[in-house]
Amino acid sequence: MFVRDVLQCYILFGGLLKGKTILFFHGLESSPLSEKAKFLATTGHHIVTPWLPSDDWEETLKVAQECVDVYKPDIIVGSSRGGAVALNIKNEKKNSVLKKKMMIV
Repeated sequence: MFVRDVLQCYILFGGLLKGKTILFFHGLESSPLSEKAKFLATTGHHIVTPWLPSDDWEETLKVAQECVDVYKPDIIVGSSRGGAVALNIKNEKKNSVLKKKMMIV
């Protein structure tokens, strides 16, 4: 099951009430409801996955940063171009790169 929020993020609900929040950034030619995002949801965690524009890098970073600031994920996962997006996320308190668990697939 998924819902779409006001930030244009899709939220895929895992089965665990105490599951971690995973923020997933899709690749350039992919989408928020990709097979990778759906697979992550089967792990029992809550997946937040925004629609990232493919033609505007600055807008992509803005969307990604807003999702990080609002959802404060436990883990960030980036696939291909989404990995590059994840590496550019800033820590809102120090304006430095966010030091969260990150996996690039």
